[in-house]
Amino acid sequence: MVSVVGVHSLASSLWRYVDTTIRWCWIPNWLPSWCPTSMNQLQTAEDSMLRCVSSAFTKQFIPISSGNLLWTLTFCSEGVKSKTPMVLLHGFGGGVGLWAQNLDALSQRRPVFALDLLGFGQSTRPLFYTEAQGAEDQFVESIEQWRTKMGLESMILLGHNLGGYLAVAYSIRYPGRWVQLMGFLLSFCSNLKGISHSLLLILLIWAAFGALKSGNVNVFPSETLKDLHLLTNTEVWQVFKNILRSEL
Repeated sequence: MVSVVGVHSLASSLWRYVDTTIRWCWIPNWLPSWCPTSMNQLQTAEDSMLRCVSSAFTKQFIPISSGNLLWTLTFCSEGVKSKTPMVLLHGFGGGVGLWAQNLDALSQRRPVFALDLLGFGQSTRPLFYTEAQGAEDQFVESIEQWRTKMGLESMILLGHNLGGYLAVAYSIRYPGRWVQLMGFLLSFCSNLKGISHSLLLILLIWAAFGALKSGNVNVFPSETLKDLHLLTNTEVWQVFKNILRSEL
């Protein structure tokens, strides 16, 4: 004969099983699905994104150490060859295609290089260190090896998101590597307010001044940094247009 306690325990276990089953049947209906992908599909997607680019450019893999390759787009018209080139470092989960709507404007006044960071896009996917500093070193060294292979003696680093972090990390690691100016592009929402925004601004200023220790790296003037959180996306773009017009 089943006791009351036993019946209650059985009923509770059965309900937990039914409840869990219902939840797992319902969740996949609204979660984004995992889509199969391949390098061919990636290349097709990138080509589609770059169709809006009207400027002439070349595409190639640049070999670095350990057999790794960095996928690179090069924009360099005859009239701007003498200017300091701009190197674009995309954000986490991105690739060269995400600069598609900026490439024409950026390449009007200077050579532009856009590369897929190590482990992203069409670049090689190596095994990364599980320790943070080791992984950062891999990224930074890959950028330096890429610069050497490309024969760049000076460059403007323009990074977004993870690329912005790596631009700062690179400038700190190689303060004498002829980095004349470092652009730091952040995707702030125009309506972002409050303490969290202020903390982001403080972190940005702290990182930028760390890169300035050697005196060889020029970042935005302090008044620009101070007011960056007040700018809309259009106004931020005006800041970068002023950089593009410089004589670097």
